[in-house]
Amino acid sequence: MLFIIAIILDLVLLGIYCIFFLYFLNKIRDKDTESKNPFYKPYAFFFLFVFIAEILYFSLLITSPVEYRYLYWNNPNIVIKILYRLQLMIKGIGYSAIVYTIEKNFFKDKNPLLTIIFLIIMTTGQLLLIFTTEEVSLVVSLFNVLMLGATFFIPIGYIYIGIKSSGPIRTKGLLIGIAFLLLLTATMMMTYIFLEVWGVKEIVDLNIMFIITVSMRICGSCIIFWGFK
Repeated sequence: MLFIIAIILDLVLLGIYCIFFLYFLNKIRDKDTESKNPFYKPYAFFFLFVFIAEILYFSLLITSPVEYRYLYWNNPNIVIKILYRLQLMIKGIGYSAIVYTIEKNFFKDKNPLLTIIFLIIMTTGQLLLIFTTEEVSLVVSLFNVLMLGATFFIPIGYIYIGIKSSGPIRTKGLLIGIAFLLLLTATMMMTYIFLEVWGVKEIVDLNIMFIITVSMRICGSCIIFWGFK
């Protein structure tokens, strides 16, 4: 029963990603609207890539044996490991569009140095994780920390903008910052380090954890969308 709920919620998340991508894509096609808001393109890019990544994750969810469900890094099948890391890499590329947006529009940095560093950390880290076990590699553990730290630049950036601004910009900045904090915390909660520390190993507990994290991502995505309304 819990697994069925997990599947339904993941399908709902897929639908939300698709709808939000189409919304921002429609805004881009409206030249008058697009010219007034430079954030439509990166957010269309973001929701497209997280949608593609979630399709890959959903395929893993419904095809993996019970003993490896949610714990895809433990699966001895190299194809499964590659698909798992590939969907995280695709998701990271989507997040890089948001990093670039913050860097360009808020920090007025013409050279996307932070975005380039973010992409290097994300792609290198995921490629390393395909061919090594997380629990024994110091290098991989370091990349896990770097990837997590790099990604949390997004909510920190938006919350900083919200604090420094006033009026509607403050509200939107804080809302979107909190939304990304929800998204990234949800992603972190399904990683090896978090599950190992909290001792979440039984399939019932993993189903519950996944339901919680998907619900958090649904809420976070809706708050992002609301922040642009």
